Amino acid sequence: MDTFCYKELSISNYQTIVSEFENNISYTSFENNFAYLDIKSTLEKTPSLNKWLADNRCVLSKAAIIVSTIRSSIGAPHIDSQVNSLALNFPLSNCEYSYTAFYDPADIDRIIDEEKPNGVLYKKIIFKTAPREISRYVLDRPILLNTHVPHKIFHGHEKSRYAISFRFVDDPWHLVA
Repeated sequence: MDTFCYKELSISNYQTIVSEFENNISYTSFENNFAYLDIKSTLEKTPSLNKWLADNRCVLSKAAIIVSTIRSSIGAPHIDSQVNSLALNFPLSNCEYSYTAFYDPADIDRIIDEEKPNGVLYKKIIFKTAPREISRYVLDRPILLNTHVPHKIFHGHEKSRYAISFRFVDDPWHLVA
């Protein structure tokens, strides 16, 4: 079985989008592992992102800052709880110190719904045996990933890792082809 885990996306205005985030959204003020952004405000502050979304027939449903620390790397692999499966993640800072690993879904024994202290719901994975890693990436460019494949972020640096994650009204599978 060929499981889609992730794809690197070539986004021509990527650096401009990241600059707009760095200049207009104070993402380092977030301390929770996951913090939702207001979509309307985010799009107003990032016109380059807005243009890319329109050009690629993508409509945002959610945007969130993901903060990873050494402590947050301790958790088990999970799948995300939203209905749609694709997310577009951009690195913001210190992402070179971490990687995201994906695990074979065939190894799943059961899934446990879990609420994190910040209210975010996850589906924690219990595996039949030691999970088999099937893929991994370092978030150093835009990545379209399948959040319904078991995955986990490993971050082993004292500096917090900041990334932005976009979710869509309809999964943009046309970007995978």
